[in-house]
Amino acid sequence: MSAIQKEFMRWSRTLHIYVSLLGFTLFLFFALTGIQLTHESFGMDEAKASEETVSVPEAVAKSAQREQVLASLKPRLAVERFEVRANEIEISLMGPGERAQLRIARDTGHGELHRERRGWVGAMADLHKGAATGWLWRMLMDLTCAWIVVSSITGFLMVLSLPKRTAWGLISVAIGTLLALAVYALIPAG
Repeated sequence: MSAIQKEFMRWSRTLHIYVSLLGFTLFLFFALTGIQLTHESFGMDEAKASEETVSVPEAVAKSAQREQVLASLKPRLAVERFEVRANEIEISLMGPGERAQLRIARDTGHGELHRERRGWVGAMADLHKGAATGWLWRMLMDLTCAWIVVSSITGFLMVLSLPKRTAWGLISVAIGTLLALAVYALIPAG
């Protein structure tokens, strides 16, 4: 092995160690929540529904201006949909593990809020999927995926740099790839 190859492999090992450690918590989070999703949260994210009454000033309800209505309500969940109809305003709100539907009568400003909460287990499932999380969390998910790619490639290069382990490392990669392809081929269509 040339001096350049040795230096490249040394940098690859160092990069592998620190990229993997930097992403450790996120790797673990996505691995555990992936298991949770595969097994439908083990039945621990049953939705608990509640009803509340809400009101906005009558003038705000009649004008039905999105900014004014939302300023009156100060929702802590993200607004998924804001729809104005002849006699009501309907607002859908979402957050990790939580959904809410709000209907406000335009003539009175009074309304009902139907809320469903799925607890911390539901919140973790939504975070894993990037559902109702916003752009910042989705960017963190993309960054985590990039970390996993770099960690995988540098780990593979690290095995190649160890002469006594190269053959078994390549065999392990081949077996893992073939197993994944075989399981995929066995998934029923439909």
